Amino acid sequence: MWKAWIEWEKTNPLNLDNENAVYTRVIYAYKQAMMNMRFYPEIWYSAAEYAKSKSRDSDSIEYMKNGIKANKLSFLLHYQFAENEESNHRISEVRSTLESLISNLSQEYEKIQKMAEFMTLQLDAEDEMDSKLLQEATKEDWDVIVERQTRRRGQKEGIAREQEVRVDNIASETTNAWIALMQAMRRAEGIKSARQIFARARKAKPLSHHIFVASGTKHPSMVG
Repeated sequence: MWKAWIEWEKTNPLNLDNENAVYTRVIYAYKQAMMNMRFYPEIWYSAAEYAKSKSRDSDSIEYMKNGIKANKLSFLLHYQFAENEESNHRISEVRSTLESLISNLSQEYEKIQKMAEFMTLQLDAEDEMDSKLLQEATKEDWDVIVERQTRRRGQKEGIAREQEVRVDNIASETTNAWIALMQAMRRAEGIKSARQIFARARKAKPLSHHIFVASGTKHPSMVG
């Protein structure tokens, strides 16, 4: 519905002759959408592209930056801003934008790790308590306690499986961001700068083997 309203305003339904007035109405619709859909990168991206198409570069940059603040893990907005800055030869902004995305992804990885550890520790504590209860349990209590322990084993296995999937996903995302930074620096500053980025990336966590493919370097497991 928000997108429909925005697109309707773009058609200039009031047949206004003043382009600034049309722009103002469209941006008003975008701003209303941003307030209600703050955590939807597509809205911010679209607003920035619209402003840019109307040569309102300062507005476009503002929407990109504010969108990134609201959506710290958005590849769409980080890459949009990095591409804009690279086209304007502001290489330091390109670097800081992509490094910020990498940092945000690393923080998300730490959160995922800590949450899984916390949940597992809680289940371990419940297991330990039940183990003590088993020493003096009646037959009925014994069956109930064993059932609880079996259920918790299943929960732990589920946590481990989910953790593995989430880590694989964020490793892929983080690698993607490192590759984008490496390639941007190669275009802007040459191969030496790209190699420096790769040297940093290969020590980072989480990471997938694709960073080696992108750099043209063999993964250690492929050597020998």
